[in-house]
Amino acid sequence: GNIIDLNDALDIIKVELSEYLDGLLTPTFNGIVQNILSSLAEKNRDDNSEILFLNFNYTSTIQLYKNVFPQELNVIHIHGKLKDDKNPIIFGYGDESNDYFEKIEKMNNNELTRHLKSFAYLQTANYRNLFEFLGRADFEVYVMGHSLGLSDRLLFNHIFEHEKFKKVQLYFYEYENEKGEVVNDFFQKTQELSRHFKLDAKHSMRTKVVPFNESKPLTP
Repeated sequence: GNIIDLNDALDIIKVELSEYLDGLLTPTFNGIVQNILSSLAEKNRDDNSEILFLNFNYTSTIQLYKNVFPQELNVIHIHGKLKDDKNPIIFGYGDESNDYFEKIEKMNNNELTRHLKSFAYLQTANYRNLFEFLGRADFEVYVMGHSLGLSDRLLFNHIFEHEKFKKVQLYFYEYENEKGEVVNDFFQKTQELSRHFKLDAKHSMRTKVVPFNESKPLTP
């Protein structure tokens, strides 16, 4: 019926999106990003810690900065990678905490959940490898360029409520508004971040977010 047609249309969009991005995207080097990554690399050397890049955007842009790090980059393309049949792109929705999810599953129609990200994650070992890494030691999260929207709510919830999670640093977007004032989206990012914590974990969130006055813009 209509749900099958909709899923088929989404499959077509996924193919077209892959082809569009492959022809459009030329990775661009950014000096500000390099400086941020250099600081992380220095911290990594000082405390002898590991760094994992969790990439959401299908591209290999992170490889532009590989010379910043003395060791080979550890990257998980959690949503797949362009032109990689062994890690196909994931295109869908990832909020199983939504009130309607249980009702949808009880309808016993697999077409209704075909484009939920949680099932696509099972096609590769990326999800398992991520949480094996997070389980090794206390970890910190640095968010660069992700909107923190609900599309990845379940994944972020498991990261931010993980027993070994210690802090999150948000790199914000700085821009001029219509009045010519320099503003930023740090406040909005904290609002989005809050949605990934359960109600009884909001205090934990507030103690683990690095405050604005200790944060930096990702872009000027």
